[in-house]
Amino acid sequence: MLAEWPLVAAVLPTVAILLAAVAGWWAEAAAVDAALLFNTVALFALGTLAARTAGYGWPSSCRAGGLDMLIGLVIIVANALIH
Repeated sequence: MLAEWPLVAAVLPTVAILLAAVAGWWAEAAAVDAALLFNTVALFALGTLAARTAGYGWPSSCRAGGLDMLIGLVIIVANALIH
C-alpha cells in the first residue's frame, strides 16, 4: 500500500477542488475547469522537474514539460469528444 501512496497524493488537489463544488463554494462547471487547469499546469511543472532532475537543460526540460502537458490536453479533448 505504501508503494501506491503517490497515486493517492496526486489526486488530492483535484478531489479538494471538486469537493469545493459539492460544498457549494463554486459552480460545478467552474470547479471542473479549475481542476483541469490545475492538472494541466501540474503536468507541465512535473515534466519539467523530472527532466531537470535527469540533468537536462532548461530548454529541453521545458520541451519535455510541454509534451507532457500536450498529452494531458489530448486526453481532455478526447474525453470531451467521447462525451
